[in-house]
Amino acid sequence: MTLMLAAALALALAVGIVAIALWELFRRRAFLGAGLVGLAAVIAGLGLGVVGWNRYHDALAGFTSGESQITVSSERIDNQHYLLHLRSGDEHRVVAVDGDEWRLDVMTVDWPLLQPRYRVRLLRTRYTDIHQGLRYPPTREPLDAGETMALQPLQRAGEWLPFLRIAQNTTPYEPLDPSETYLVQIDAKGQPHVRTTRAAP
Repeated sequence: MTLMLAAALALALAVGIVAIALWELFRRRAFLGAGLVGLAAVIAGLGLGVVGWNRYHDALAGFTSGESQITVSSERIDNQHYLLHLRSGDEHRVVAVDGDEWRLDVMTVDWPLLQPRYRVRLLRTRYTDIHQGLRYPPTREPLDAGETMALQPLQRAGEWLPFLRIAQNTTPYEPLDPSETYLVQIDAKGQPHVRTTRAAP
C-alpha cells in the first residue's frame, strides 16, 4: 500500500511539473520548459516502475527461486491407468492418470536484475497411439490450485514492467513405466531436466 501511495504521489508530481513546463514554454522559456518535461518523464517512469514492481511482487506468491527437484514414479492400476507419485521435499502428491507417457509444465518468470522464479503448473499425459488419443482424453492435472489465474496478474504486471518475460518450459514426455523412477531437476532459471533411475523392486 505504501509503494502504491508513493507511485501515486510520483505521478501527481510529474503531472504538476508538466503543467509548470507548459507554462514556461508558453512564456518562451524553452530551455527551462524542456528540462522540466524531462524531469517529469523521469519521475513518471519511476512511478510506473513502482506500480509494476508492486504488481509483479504480488503475482509471484507461490513461485520458487533457486534449484529444486521432484521425484516421479508410477504405479500401474490397469491397462493404461496409473497412479503417478510426485515427491518434492516433504510433499507427496498422488495423481490418477490415463495414457502411456507423462510430462510436467513449468511457468518461468524472468525480469532483469532479479533472480528468475518458477512453479510447476501442470501434469499432462498422452497416448502413443494417435487414434487412441483422439478417442480418449489424456490427463491434464493442475498442480497448483491457482494455475489458471496465475497469468492474469503477471500479464498486468507486464504492462507496467518493461522486459518482463514469461516462459513455459516443459519436460520431454517420459513413459509411464513402474520399473523406472524419474528425477526432475529444475535449475535456477526454471528449466527442467529429467534423469532416469531404476525403481526399487
